[in-house]
Amino acid sequence: MTEDFAANLSRVIPRRRVVGLVLPVLALLLPATMAIGVPSATSAFADPLQAPPACATADPNTNCVHAPTPDVVPLPGPAWTSTYNPLNHQREVTFVGTIIPPHPTCPSGGIPAGDIPCTFAGLSIGARFYVPGGKAAVGAASSLPDPSTPCVFACKYTVDFGADYYGPATIILTFRVSNVIVAANDLSFSTYESTIELPANPAPNLIHVIKPAVAYSGKLKTMSLQLAGKHGIPKTGVGGVIVQLVSSGFAFVQAEDPVTSEGQLEIVSGTKLKISKQNAGNLTVRVLGWYAKAPSTTGSLFHALDVPKRVKTAATMVLGSAGVPADATGVAVAVIAGKGTTVVGGVTVAHALGHAQYLLLPVKAGLKLSVKNTKGVKVIVYGYTEPVHPVDEGLAVQLPQPGYAFSDVFHLPGPLGIS
Repeated sequence: MTEDFAANLSRVIPRRRVVGLVLPVLALLLPATMAIGVPSATSAFADPLQAPPACATADPNTNCVHAPTPDVVPLPGPAWTSTYNPLNHQREVTFVGTIIPPHPTCPSGGIPAGDIPCTFAGLSIGARFYVPGGKAAVGAASSLPDPSTPCVFACKYTVDFGADYYGPATIILTFRVSNVIVAANDLSFSTYESTIELPANPAPNLIHVIKPAVAYSGKLKTMSLQLAGKHGIPKTGVGGVIVQLVSSGFAFVQAEDPVTSEGQLEIVSGTKLKISKQNAGNLTVRVLGWYAKAPSTTGSLFHALDVPKRVKTAATMVLGSAGVPADATGVAVAVIAGKGTTVVGGVTVAHALGHAQYLLLPVKAGLKLSVKNTKGVKVIVYGYTEPVHPVDEGLAVQLPQPGYAFSDVFHLPGPLGIS
């Protein structure tokens, strides 16, 4: 084990909590069937785990399970329990870590020469995550003393997984104690490692991009439009819907957001649209997707591009050059239409507005997107949806109110400012 990693291991006497695991790394926990460096084509929830390789005690590689030092007996991976809080997307894994000390426990205070060799009271733990084929695993450790649960060589630990960690995960645990061998400053360390394999963590509010469908087209009126079981929306299990609203009049949806001719992309909680007419006109409602009500292991997260990418407009556009991955389920584009009627991915875009309209569209095989009437049309890719990976910084839907603009939910520029 390297000195850098060993420095992260803190000696503890009572209950510990291993923290600091919310890391901006996208590929810490790759599934077993995934080729190295190649994104999975389906959700990694279903992929089996791969056991990390074994290596020598002094091997500097942290991406393997190190052999124990000769003076300790390695114990099997501990039994564990896991809890998940859907409100803050945190998973905690709790277990009791144990080490058999190689020598009698050192007395507190000064250590008489007759007590040497001895093992200091207090067990340290490290936790890192196995990356198949990676050069190094990532780990961190710290302690939160709890005087009510003292321990010496068998201690309770809790590992906190942040919002980016969905699993499945293979955690490599390192247990360590320090010994006095000859004199007070002549220390040795006794270590062994074991693993815990965690199943995938169901994720809340996952997105499902569907084939665009017109749910209503006609006179603008005050009404309730039920979408459950229609237009590609399931009858049950739906937390909310993603719709495009276009009106030649003025109205409100869910008594919150205005509905105008700008063709805004809206996320609405529930499956019933409540339209409140303010003046006369026509209304078109297109359904583009939905998100799940309960945590699940199928669906996608949204990823905004660091830098939006304008794609050369053509009848068939290939989006891979814009940074859309091969396993994307949908793409978020801002479209600025030219004269005449423009259809992008099956959705008619209002023309000559002078600003953009957002669309969330499914992508065809090969990341292709079709466009009809390309003259004067601009298509800018702002993000994509992708099945959940074991470690994923993508965003699920979080609505601050019943009706909310797609661009606000996912922190994109307002469409009126895109030209």
